[in-house]
Amino acid sequence: DSDLRQFLEHLCAAVESLFPAALTDFRDLLAPTLPSESILARALINDLDAIDEPFALVLDDLHRIHGRAVLDVLAEVMDHPPRPLHLILVGRQDPFLPIARLRARGQLREVRSADLTFTRAEGREFLEGRLGDVDSRWSEAWLDRNEGWATGLRLAVLALRAGVTIPEE
Repeated sequence: DSDLRQFLEHLCAAVESLFPAALTDFRDLLAPTLPSESILARALINDLDAIDEPFALVLDDLHRIHGRAVLDVLAEVMDHPPRPLHLILVGRQDPFLPIARLRARGQLREVRSADLTFTRAEGREFLEGRLGDVDSRWSEAWLDRNEGWATGLRLAVLALRAGVTIPEE
């Protein structure tokens, strides 16, 4: 109950930062005792659906949510998505949510780690664009070490520019 309440309070705060009067009916359900997840989800869907303009709601670190009640509310919202809501789920693993159904209905866009990393050619181009000519062994070693992640390559460039010696291994 406390995990669900905390999650819903944070969700309300995020939505209300854009639309201050949007969740007044839903907020009434949050005190003092929570109704069932199904009632909460339907009320949330109705209040979100009443918002006049499209908006995105980003739920980051979704892999940290383990409470069944929170996942049940999210699953219901995903099954009956409010028209203006673009729900963006960010996590290190697939959540225990009905994403297969969304995928089948064409309502899901996925960005995977392979989409966020440089190919070898892109990584070399990135390094050369920032450092000029670089030793190919060094660039290959750093591409391997960082698995193509842009942040790792960017930090290597910053370290080199600051005069830090970076070993090849």
